[in-house]
Amino acid sequence: MPGPGQLGALFVVAGAALVGAVHALLPDHWIPFVVLSKARNWDIPRSLRAVVAGGVAHLASTAALGLLIAYLGAGALEKVGHTAELAGAGVLVVFGAVLTWRGVRTARAAAAADGTADHGPPVRPGHRCGPGHRHAVGQGRDRPAASDRSHILQGAILGLRPCAEAIPIFLAAATFGLTPSLVVVAVWVAVTLGAMVAVVWLSLLGLRGLRPERLARYGELVAGSVILAMGLGAASLCLLH
Repeated sequence: MPGPGQLGALFVVAGAALVGAVHALLPDHWIPFVVLSKARNWDIPRSLRAVVAGGVAHLASTAALGLLIAYLGAGALEKVGHTAELAGAGVLVVFGAVLTWRGVRTARAAAAADGTADHGPPVRPGHRCGPGHRHAVGQGRDRPAASDRSHILQGAILGLRPCAEAIPIFLAAATFGLTPSLVVVAVWVAVTLGAMVAVVWLSLLGLRGLRPERLARYGELVAGSVILAMGLGAASLCLLH
C-alpha cells in the first residue's frame, strides 16, 4: 500500500494532468491558432506545427517563471506571476494589432479591386477578363511554400505567455523530491500539448468548408481582431486582479 508521501505525489501528478487539460481548453490557448491558421491559409500539418511551437513556447515560459519563483521564494509568486502574465498579454496585443492593421489594408485593397474589376486593366500580364468577369482579391491564393518556416515563429509568438496557475503545482511537487517533480512537469507538458493540438485539429476540420476568397479578404482582419481582443481581455484581468 502506498505511503502518505507516495499518495501525496500521486495527487499532485493527477492535479497536474487535470490543470493541463483544463487550461489548454481555455479559448486563448487555441482560438488564436485557429483564426491565424485560416487567415494564413495554412494546411493542417503546418497549423499543428505552429500549435506545437506555441505550446513549447508557452511551456518554456512557464518553466522559466517557475524557476524564477523557486529562486526568489514562493512569496514572490503573486507579484512575479502577475507581471509575467501582463507581459504575455502585451505580446498578444501587439501581435493582434499588427494583424488587424494588415487585415484592414487587405480589405480596403479588395474593396478597391472590386470597383475596378469589371472595367479596369487586366489583373495580370497576359490575362484578359471577359465582360462581367470579376476577381476577388486573394481568390485562389496559393499555400505558403514548403520551405517557409514563418508559421513556427508566429506560433511561438502566440504561445509566449507563462501560466502562473501551474506554478503552485510545481512547487507542491518539489516538496516530494526530484523524481515526482519531473513526473509532474512531464505530465503537464504532455497533457497541455496534446489537448491544444487536438482542439485546434478538430476545429480546423470543422472549418474546412469556409470559402477561401472570404478568408483571403477578411482572414487577417478577423484573426487580428480576435487575438487583439484576447490580449486586451487578458491584460484587463491582470490589471483588475
